[in-house]
Amino acid sequence: MAFVGHVRQVTGKPVGFKVVIGAYGWLNNMCEEIQYCGIECAPGFITIDRCDGGAGAAPMPLMDDVGLTMKEMMQDKLFVVRV
Repeated sequence: MAFVGHVRQVTGKPVGFKVVIGAYGWLNNMCEEIQYCGIECAPGFITIDRCDGGAGAAPMPLMDDVGLTMKEMMQDKLFVVRV
């Protein structure tokens, strides 16, 4: 998260990242790290991708075996919290 804060400070722009969610434990770790570092280290956005293949450019093993479908991923898992 310190890197996110550094890039934001250098560029003056919102900084975020894209993830394919296959497990949720890292979200707790990320939130704890943000609490430790402060809100200035929090990503401005997180783009959540799904395993359905998008444009179909990914290799079939990745499309078949990595991540969750949108229905599995979003159901009672993520909440938007405003600070």
